[in-house]
Amino acid sequence: MFGVVLTAEQVAVIRTYVGRSWAGAIILSGFGIGAGYLLHKQTPEEKKKRELADSSSDTAK
Repeated sequence: MFGVVLTAEQVAVIRTYVGRSWAGAIILSGFGIGAGYLLHKQTPEEKKKRELADSSSDTAK
C-alpha cells in the first residue's frame, strides 16, 4: 500500500500484537459493562418505585 515491504516474520508479529490488542480491548470493555451493571446507581425515581413496592409488599403480609 505505501511501498513498505515486510518479511513474513514481521507480518506474523504484527498480526499477533494486533490480535492481542483487540482481545484486550474486548475483555476490558466487558469488565466495564459488568462494573456498570454492578455499580448502577439508582435514580430518585427508581428509589421511590422500589420503596413503594417494598411498602406495598410489607402491608400485604
